[in-house]
Amino acid sequence: MHRVVNYFRFFWGRDRAHRVTAVVALSFLISGLLLGGIALAGFLGQRIPDRTGAAFLHQGNVFYARAGKKKAQVLRLNESCASLVSTNGKVVWFTAPADDNNKIFDLYQIVNGKAPAIRAHDVENTLVGSADGDTVLYRQKNSLGGVALRCRTDRGNTERKLVEDVADVFFPARGGEFWYTKKQYGTMALFRADLRGKSTLVDESVTLVTLRESEKSAGLLYLHTEKTEDGAAVAVSGKLCLLPRGAEKATEIAQGVDAKSLPAFLQNYRPGENLYFFQYAEEEKTTWRSLVADKNADADAKMKKPDINDFFHVWFLSPGYTAAEKLYAEKQTRDRVRAALDDLDLSGVSLGKKMLCAWDGKSVMDLVRTLPADVLAARREGAPGVVAALHENQTTGKDLADYAGGAVSEISSTIAAAIAELTDAQSRGKLSFVVGGTGGARMTDLDTAFTRTNTTFSFSLDGTRLFALTRRKAGEGTRTDVYVQSIQGKTLSPRSAVQTDCIQAAVLGEKQDVVWCILPGEGGKMLGDLYRLSGDKRTLAAQYVADFSGDEKDGIVIFHHPLDVGKNMPEQSRLSYWANGKTHALETTDFVLNESVRAYGNTAVVYLVPHGGELGGELRLWRNGKTSILAINAEKVLVF
Repeated sequence: MHRVVNYFRFFWGRDRAHRVTAVVALSFLISGLLLGGIALAGFLGQRIPDRTGAAFLHQGNVFYARAGKKKAQVLRLNESCASLVSTNGKVVWFTAPADDNNKIFDLYQIVNGKAPAIRAHDVENTLVGSADGDTVLYRQKNSLGGVALRCRTDRGNTERKLVEDVADVFFPARGGEFWYTKKQYGTMALFRADLRGKSTLVDESVTLVTLRESEKSAGLLYLHTEKTEDGAAVAVSGKLCLLPRGAEKATEIAQGVDAKSLPAFLQNYRPGENLYFFQYAEEEKTTWRSLVADKNADADAKMKKPDINDFFHVWFLSPGYTAAEKLYAEKQTRDRVRAALDDLDLSGVSLGKKMLCAWDGKSVMDLVRTLPADVLAARREGAPGVVAALHENQTTGKDLADYAGGAVSEISSTIAAAIAELTDAQSRGKLSFVVGGTGGARMTDLDTAFTRTNTTFSFSLDGTRLFALTRRKAGEGTRTDVYVQSIQGKTLSPRSAVQTDCIQAAVLGEKQDVVWCILPGEGGKMLGDLYRLSGDKRTLAAQYVADFSGDEKDGIVIFHHPLDVGKNMPEQSRLSYWANGKTHALETTDFVLNESVRAYGNTAVVYLVPHGGELGGELRLWRNGKTSILAINAEKVLVF
C-alpha cells in the first residue's frame, strides 16, 4: 500500500482524479484512528496477506470475521480499543475497558478464533507488536503510579518487564530488537533494546523519530537537535540521522536539516529509496536584505562626512560642499533605516535560504539551491529527481531609498508587504524537472501548459517516465488530458499524449506506469468507457462506467456502471472488478457502499451489499474467483 498514494500527494489538492487511490488509503487512515496507539503503522498498516478476513464496524463495535468459520462474527471490540491482528489473521491482541469510564484496560488475546483470554490487567490503551502476532508490547501501570513497558509472547505465554516510563516505542514488523524514546535530562533520548530488557543509549536530544520499513530492512530516521533547557522547544533544524536495524550507532546523513518540512518526507520514505529534505545553507541568514535592494550600500559605506576645507569656498560658501552635505545627510537617513531594519525579527521568515537535497543511500546531493515553492512529485528509485515549482532568490524590486523617510512602523509594514509579495511570487513559480547525479543537478523547464493548479505529476516506479494529468474546463464539467515524458539520464523528452478528453484518469499499476481512464461513451455526461492503457496496448475493461479505483497491483479496479444507461442517476448499479486481464461481475444491487469496497491486487476484494432499508448489509469476500459471506450485519469495512 506504500505506493498507492503518490510520494508527494500531501502537496496536492483533492479532486476527482485524486480520489482514485483515496478509497484504498482511507482504510489505513480509519485503522489508525480506530486503533490509536504508538507506531501502529509497523503492524496494522500491513493488510492481511492471505485475505481470509476483514474488520468491520457494526453498531459502534468492531468485529473481525474470517472466511470458513461457522460463526462469522469472531471478534467483538469497542471502537475506542486498540488491537493488533497478525498477518495471517490467526492471532489477535486487543484491549478492552475494565471499568465503565474507559480509563482502565485489560489485555486480551485470541488464537485461531478461540475464546478471548485475558493476558494482563491495568494496561494503557496502546499496543505495538510483531507482524506474526507472536510478540506484543504494552505499557502497564504499577502501584506507585508509574508506567512500565512490558513484553508478552505467544510462545509459552511469557511476560517480561522491559523498561520504565517510555515516551514512544518503535517495533519493527519482524520483531526482535526495538527502539524507544524517554525523557532524560530535559530532552528526549533514543534507546535501542531487545526483548530481554537490555537497552543502550543511542543518542540524546532527538525529535521526529520515525520507523520506516521495507520487505528486506527496517530502520529509524530522526533529527538530532541541540539541547534546550526544558526539552519542549520545537527544533528549527538539526542533524538528520539513520539508525538501521542491528546497528549500535546512527549514521549522520546531513546537518542543518529543516524540521518543519521533514515529517512528510520521512513518512513517505522506505529503506533503499531516495530520501529528500530541505537543508539550511549555513553561511546564509534571513535578513531584510533578502527582501529589499540596497544599491547605495557600498557607496554609503565608503562615504565620509564632508570637510569644507576639501572644497573651494569663499567665506565658507561652497556649492560643492553644500551638495556633499546633502548627500551625506541622505546617507545618514539611510543608515538610520538600515539600523531599524536590522532590529526587525525575521527569524520566522524563510525566503530562499534552504536547499532541496536528496540522499541516495550513499551520499547527499544538492538538487535545488533556489527555494522550491512546492515539490509536486519525486522519484523513489534511480537518480534523485523531482518536479518542483521554482523561483529565483530575488528582491521585491524596492530599494532602501524608497523607505528612507519612513518611520520604523512604516518600514515594518513595508517589509511585511515585501514578504507577502515574495511569497506570492513563489506560488507563481515555474515548473521544472530537476535531476541530480554526477556533475551536479540539471533543471529542465516543463511545458507552460502544466501549472501547479491544473496538473498532477507522478513518476513511474523505475523513474524512466514522468506522467502529467492536466485538468481543463470542458462545457459544464472538466476533462483530463494524460501526457508522458521519457527520462534518459538528465534529459527529459518533449511531452506526448497518452490519452486526452478523459472523464477520469489515474496512473496505477505495480510499476506506477499503467493509465486507467474513463472516456466519453454512450452513457451520457456522467458515464463512459473504462480503458486500460499500458504501453501501446489499449484494453476496454467496461462500458457505462461512473467511477473506478485501483491499487498498486493493477490487479483489481473497482467501478460502478448502471444497468439503466438512460438515467443519469440510476437506481441499480453493478459492482465489477478487473483481475487477471479480464472483467468480472461482483454484484448487481440497488446500491453498493463505495466507501466500503477494499481490494488487493488480483487476489481478493471485500464489499458490502446493503439490506433493503436497513443500515449496513452483508459483508462479502471474493477470493480467487469464489465469493463467501463473512458477516450478515456490517456497516463499514475498516481493515482488510
